[in-house]
Amino acid sequence: MSNSWGGTFYDQALQDAIWAAYGAGVIFVAAAGNSGDDTLHYPAAMDRVIAVSATDHNDAKASFSTFGAFIDVAAPGVKIWSTILNNGYGYASGTSMASPHDAAQAALLK
Repeated sequence: MSNSWGGTFYDQALQDAIWAAYGAGVIFVAAAGNSGDDTLHYPAAMDRVIAVSATDHNDAKASFSTFGAFIDVAAPGVKIWSTILNNGYGYASGTSMASPHDAAQAALLK
């Protein structure tokens, strides 16, 4: 399950739901956030969640990507061709662009 949403506030009900999903065999992957610092972002920083930061075209940490001990993996997240608003396509950047890469990889491994 790829999750490209979140915030900086912990929510126990969400953590409980993630634990229940994990118990049912769901792999929960989440974008780590785009603060450019080590601020914890949830759900990425929760237990049983794979937290994904973003890399640039040089495979270095993207300047905007959140980082820190809670990060599990990094994936491409700069200028990713994607769907955009109003039924279009375009380039977008962010950990929300990186997390689907890892979710797909986790699904293949499972």
